[in-house]
Amino acid sequence: MPSILLLSGGTGVGTSSIAMRVAADPSIQVRSVIGSDALREVVRQFVSSTEYPELSYSSYDGYIPSGDSAQLINAYRRQAQVIGIGIAAIIRRAVQENIRLIVEGVHIAPEPIHAHLTRLEALEVVQIHIDIQSSAIHRERLERRAEFAPNRDVTRQLANFERIRQIRSYLLDVAQMNRLPVVFNDDSDISKAVAECVAIYRGQR
Repeated sequence: MPSILLLSGGTGVGTSSIAMRVAADPSIQVRSVIGSDALREVVRQFVSSTEYPELSYSSYDGYIPSGDSAQLINAYRRQAQVIGIGIAAIIRRAVQENIRLIVEGVHIAPEPIHAHLTRLEALEVVQIHIDIQSSAIHRERLERRAEFAPNRDVTRQLANFERIRQIRSYLLDVAQMNRLPVVFNDDSDISKAVAECVAIYRGQR
């Protein structure tokens, strides 16, 4: 089994919840789970806000510095490009120390990460893309966050829901172009998606 599992997916599709459940599976033995949003907060401390103003915003409103909402995907890609360097560094260290971990979140895009990995390091990485096909179910999941995680800025996410869905569509296209396994999390029971991810991860080598 490879050392690193990357779980990509748009805001609110369940990458965090699935990552924690996969990590808890006794057959996986993952040391830790890292979220790409946390990495964004770290990276922005070391990257010029003049050069990458997008890093001061969430994935769905990174276009704000440009003043042009048509730049939504370009702004997201610039975020992913910089954060991908940080993810690659974490992967490199984990491979060196033989640590099994999961990195999850919206900023995980295959190209920016693999561009900074050696061939042998890349062999230790499996990426699974999580998606919610139904717009109604996706919105419902975000609304449910407001009940169980009141400290998260769900109101702002719901106000930007159409932009979140735009990024979600873009990420699904990227996953399919890169022939990544896609796990759909539309079912009310997350256990099905978790089981699929565990099976894919364990079956890779």
